[in-house]
Amino acid sequence: MVIDKLRELSEKKPMEGQDKYYSRIRNEGLMWNHKRVSRVYRLMGLNKKKRTRRRIPARIKTPLVSPTRPNETWSMDFMHDRLINGRKFRVLNVIDDFNREVLRIEPYFSITSKRVITILERLILEKGKPAAIRADNGPEFIAAVLCDWCRERNITLRFIQPGRPMQNGFIERFNRSYRQDVLDANLFSNLAEVKMWSDEFVFQVRGKDIRMATHSLSLSQTRIPKVSSPRYRSWGDQLRWLLQENFPGYFPYTSGVFPFKRDGEDPTRMFAGEGGPERTNRSEERRVGKECRL
Repeated sequence: MVIDKLRELSEKKPMEGQDKYYSRIRNEGLMWNHKRVSRVYRLMGLNKKKRTRRRIPARIKTPLVSPTRPNETWSMDFMHDRLINGRKFRVLNVIDDFNREVLRIEPYFSITSKRVITILERLILEKGKPAAIRADNGPEFIAAVLCDWCRERNITLRFIQPGRPMQNGFIERFNRSYRQDVLDANLFSNLAEVKMWSDEFVFQVRGKDIRMATHSLSLSQTRIPKVSSPRYRSWGDQLRWLLQENFPGYFPYTSGVFPFKRDGEDPTRMFAGEGGPERTNRSEERRVGKECRL
C-alpha cells in the first residue's frame, strides 16, 4: 500500500519530497505513521540530494591602494542589462587601477570562466601581464579553472570580502558611470549596438554631443586603441613624458587630438579674403611691404 502510493505520487509530482508526499497522504485520510512513510521512502530511493550553496573561504580585508605603475593591479567586475526584446546580457569590465584606463568592455549573453580567461589572454598580449587582479566572489571568478590559470602565470588573484563592493571601489566607480552614460541612456536591440556605444568617446562642442570610436580594428580583427599611454617603469621617464604630452589633460587639449580626428573630417585650408590662395598671398605680401616701409 505505502509503496504503491509513494510510487503514484512520485510519478505525478516528481519535484516534491518526502514531507510533501506525507502531507498529501494525510489529506487523503490515510493514517499512516510518519516514520513508516519515511522508511519506505528511503528504501525506494526517492530521497533527493539537498542542494547547498558553495562555501566561500574567509577573505582577508585588504586596503584599496592606488598602484604606482601600470599593470600592477587590474580590477574586473560584471554588469547586467536587457535588450529591447527582454533578453538578458552581461558585460565584463576590466580596468587598470593605476590610471583607471578601461582595458576591455565585453558584452555577451553568457560569460563563463573560460571566456574570462580568453579575454584576459587577449589583454595580456596587448597590454602585458598584470601582477594582480582584483575581483568579487562571483562563480566565474572563484572557479578552479581561473584560479589555476592565474597560478600558472604568477598572477595574484585578490578577492574582496562578500557583501563589500567598496573594497573594489575603482571598478565600482567606473560601473556607475558606464551604467548612467551607456546602459541606462540607450536602448539596445543586439550586442553589436552595446559594443558600439561602449567603444565611443563622447564630448560636447557648443552643446552638441560628438562621438568618436576609441579603437580601430585591424585585418585580424584585433582592437587597437587610438591613444595609449607608454609603459614606463622609472619615475623620471614618467615625469618627462607627462610634461611633454600634457597627459591626462582633457580632450582635445591632450596628446589624443590627432588620433581622435572625426570620421569624414578632411583637412581644409582657410584663406582670409576673396579669391584663391595665390591672390591672398599677394595681398599679404603687399600688406607686409607697406608695414615695413612705415
